[in-house]
Amino acid sequence: QGEREFTVIFKGLTKREFSKIRRLLMKSKRWEYKATEIRNRLVRISFEGGIDKFVIGMEDMFEDAGEYVGIPDYNSNESKIIFDASE
Repeated sequence: QGEREFTVIFKGLTKREFSKIRRLLMKSKRWEYKATEIRNRLVRISFEGGIDKFVIGMEDMFEDAGEYVGIPDYNSNESKIIFDASE
């Protein structure tokens, strides 16, 4: 499927919580971390494969780390994923 860049937004997280999530994402070898917008709780990540596989990889990583970021909301044909921890 080739490499795609995804935008991931984390709603309902404090700066401290977002910082922890960002570090987890940066450390992963499954994808390439591209950019951060702390104020918007947004990260950009390049991933080799489809959005479903990418989301499952993130969910597994957050679960293994004991971090709750909410249920992901996305469409398979788009590149934006929103996690809302307040739900």
